[in-house]
Amino acid sequence: MVRFVALNKKGANILLLFILEVFIKHCYTKKDIFCSQGEEMRKFFRTLFALIIITFLMGTAVFFVGWTQFRLKNDTFGILISKTGGISQKPVKSGIFVWNWEFLIPTNARLECFPLNDISISKNYTGKLPSSDLYAMTINSENPFTYYMNFTAKVHVPPERILSLLNDGKISNAKDLNTYIDSAVEELCTEAVVSLISKKIKQQDFMPSPKDLQEILDSSVATKRFSDLVFTDFTLNSYELPDYKLYITARDYYLKALYKLVESELTRVDLSPAGIISNIKEINSNFEKPVPTGTLNQKEADE
Repeated sequence: MVRFVALNKKGANILLLFILEVFIKHCYTKKDIFCSQGEEMRKFFRTLFALIIITFLMGTAVFFVGWTQFRLKNDTFGILISKTGGISQKPVKSGIFVWNWEFLIPTNARLECFPLNDISISKNYTGKLPSSDLYAMTINSENPFTYYMNFTAKVHVPPERILSLLNDGKISNAKDLNTYIDSAVEELCTEAVVSLISKKIKQQDFMPSPKDLQEILDSSVATKRFSDLVFTDFTLNSYELPDYKLYITARDYYLKALYKLVESELTRVDLSPAGIISNIKEINSNFEKPVPTGTLNQKEADE
């Protein structure tokens, strides 16, 4: 009996293995309903995974398109200007995350970058006193009545003032801002040239100092007219000022010679500049003491 039961168990195991083998072969060869459902599940998961990847990529693209801070250049802040929203009143600054949907619409928005640091502009000015070429010829010297000045101005424009300039229509981008600042510096330097030459005329031994430049900056019409700008520094780097005392002497010499020439030869005098110089040279020996040749006062500004 025991042996019979053991045989039956053995037979049952063999039968079970046979049925399982037939089932597996049937699934892979005939593809019955159970295997078909498994294949559909695999297709479903593959499609779902592909959709997740596509959604992730699209979300990443949308994120970077709208990530405004990412567009900033080094040492700048930005102002968002869009067709749909106009000028944003909130500057975009480095280190603060900003995302704007306006960039999702093609050609709708732009980020104008403006400098955070001071803008430095240098200007050179050269010129000469009135009729100085004519007077210089009377003393047989190269023109010592010219002047040269080199200025540097540093200008800071806070974000809120740039917003004001944009809102008022005075500028529309960073290039316009540079032009606006350049105009202000040009006007300031012109005022400085006139002021320093005037002081030189009044005081022969005058030498410009940082204090003189600060006084010009404080009283300048340009700084008041361009009140949106903050002038943080105004420096005279180098200069050459004319010898005004020699200029007056040469002028008087020229006028005296001209007067005598006209007085003695009024009927045949050539009053053109070339004729006057020619005749002055002819009567040059009539003067007891010739005017000495002068030298140009040249100083380097103290920093």
